[in-house]
Amino acid sequence: MKTFAEKVVIVTGATSGLGEATAWLCSDAASFVNGAVLPVDGGDTTRLY
Repeated sequence: MKTFAEKVVIVTGATSGLGEATAWLCSDAASFVNGAVLPVDGGDTTRLY
């Protein structure tokens, strides 16, 4: 049986993904987000767990 990390599809990131995350964090939609880590790495972080 594959682990969760082995099932994750790794996507090569694009600068647009980072820009979209930044724009969202600067918007009113993210007004309740504080002290959080938001990895924008195409799922690469999930391979660590």
